[in-house]
Amino acid sequence: MTSLQNRAYAESPIGLGKKTFNPKENSKDKATELACKQWFDVRAFGQVFAFGKESDAAGVSIAIRGPVTIQSAFSIEPVSITSTQITKSVNSEGDGTKKSSDTMGMKHRVDHAIYVAYGAMTPQLADKTGFSDTDAEAIKAILPKLFEGDASSARPEGSMAISKVIWWQHNSKAGQYSSAKVHATLKVNPDGDYDLTQLDGLKPEEISGF
Repeated sequence: MTSLQNRAYAESPIGLGKKTFNPKENSKDKATELACKQWFDVRAFGQVFAFGKESDAAGVSIAIRGPVTIQSAFSIEPVSITSTQITKSVNSEGDGTKKSSDTMGMKHRVDHAIYVAYGAMTPQLADKTGFSDTDAEAIKAILPKLFEGDASSARPEGSMAISKVIWWQHNSKAGQYSSAKVHATLKVNPDGDYDLTQLDGLKPEEISGF
């Protein structure tokens, strides 16, 4: 889809259809309900549907807050970046008699690093978007396989992998402990090994990478 509007107006099963998803005629609550029911990523991570003045729903903006948040990953230690000069074999334009300005370039990579990322799921927001325990299990199942099928020349197949997924599940919507306190129980060492302290009544599940 080239835009959120095209995605919304596309016919089922991809979208909702122009008649169904019409923020100008339907209420924002109804449009939110339809969008969350139709798309997993919307009810999980949220989305802002903003329609410009040139569209049928002029000036309408629908902000959906998703219950799932995943923070940026940070390396345990400062990384060393290796830079390599590269040469393009084909010009982007022209008749090939002259080298284009982007013939020579640089490619940068991190040769080795251990990264840690934290995340959370908020039940109160899940109630609003319809995010279910089944949806949570789907995310839980895919996290250990995060880098499969995501290769590139700077990130070759097999060069990145998930080592461990630590999964905490509270016994109440309010949570037994704050997210900060839970995250503080995990200490990752530069060699990739880790220490995990267990809080009373909250046992973490340790899942090995794929």
